[in-house]
Amino acid sequence: MENVVVEFRPYQVFSWWDRREFPVSKYIFYVRSFQESNFALSAPENRAGDVAALEKFAREAEELTLFSVADQFWRISDRVKDAADAKELAPLLQELMNRLEDECDRHAW
Repeated sequence: MENVVVEFRPYQVFSWWDRREFPVSKYIFYVRSFQESNFALSAPENRAGDVAALEKFAREAEELTLFSVADQFWRISDRVKDAADAKELAPLLQELMNRLEDECDRHAW
């Protein structure tokens, strides 16, 4: 028993952020691209692709525990399904960028 070392340390909480890279550049690239193009939506028959892409980002954000970002992606997706125009989507995209920046501030060091 003389070689036994016992360490008393407080527990350390690790989040998923500590173990998984967050592709923030991908999110920023796509959000800014949408903003710069005034979110030029596809023709109505191709909107399913726009919705699928937005929902994919929402699911990825949920997996990364970026819940406020995911909520905004879902909100935008719903508006695209309702055939929202660029004027209606502009404030939603700005809010998405704000939420993304907030999450980066919280989790980046």
